[in-house]
Amino acid sequence: MTRILLIAFIILDHFVFSQGTLKVMSYACKQEMTSDGKEIVLTNGKADIYINDTVLFKTVHPNDTGIILFNLPYNRLYKVAFHYPGYVTMSYLFSTENIPNNAPRSLSYVNMMFMKKGDQNVDYSLLNIPVIKYKYSSELKAITHDQEYLNAMSAALRTLSKLEAKTKIESEQKNTLLKQQTEQKLAEKELSKQKIVRNISLAGVSLLLAFLFFIFNSLQKNIRQKKVISEKHSEVEEQKRVIEEKQKDIIDSITYARRIQLSLLPTEKYIDKSISKLQDKKPSS
Repeated sequence: MTRILLIAFIILDHFVFSQGTLKVMSYACKQEMTSDGKEIVLTNGKADIYINDTVLFKTVHPNDTGIILFNLPYNRLYKVAFHYPGYVTMSYLFSTENIPNNAPRSLSYVNMMFMKKGDQNVDYSLLNIPVIKYKYSSELKAITHDQEYLNAMSAALRTLSKLEAKTKIESEQKNTLLKQQTEQKLAEKELSKQKIVRNISLAGVSLLLAFLFFIFNSLQKNIRQKKVISEKHSEVEEQKRVIEEKQKDIIDSITYARRIQLSLLPTEKYIDKSISKLQDKKPSS
């Protein structure tokens, strides 16, 4: 697809674009690629073009395919800054200065920029400086990389790479520590929960034991009371039996005494007979 766009852009360059202008086709890609090794072009962004890194020349947005087209008049130095949400702002330089009069009045260049995802823990201020510079090559009669500029920027890029690696390690260590702290808090929370459950269980067992002890004590008390009542009842029954026996003895004694008395006293018949005899013996007047 990129090659087709490049061919189409070159054809347009020869027939449409005006002279004395560098025609640039740029697009920004993710650092990762598809499973079949194709580039993933970003479409939601913009490119700010500055003259001499200070004056905003124009702002260009990508088309539906992510391609950004813009023209750069000769005899100036331009800075092109790519802005895509979630990615670090990347920029490069285009120098149309020192293009000789015998150079083609219309040059074309296709540029691709790999965008770097931002990490809030990394200082990307080094990338405020354009990482690449393009200029006209008299030998090639075309726009190409400025090797001297690229060599000068290599040290800064290596520093940034080291900083990213260090930040990544620190971030991993921080995440590991945070994970350990989170796991520790979860373990402490679980332990606290277990303690609460254990305390509730102990309290429940204690209440159950207290209730069982109360029930047992009540049963024992009832048994003792029933025993006392039973003993009292037995004692009363025994006293009743003794009283009844004594009463029977007394009645029997009284009955026996009466019999003795009755045996000693004369009978009524005897008395009546004796009275009759006495009356018969009484002299008559």
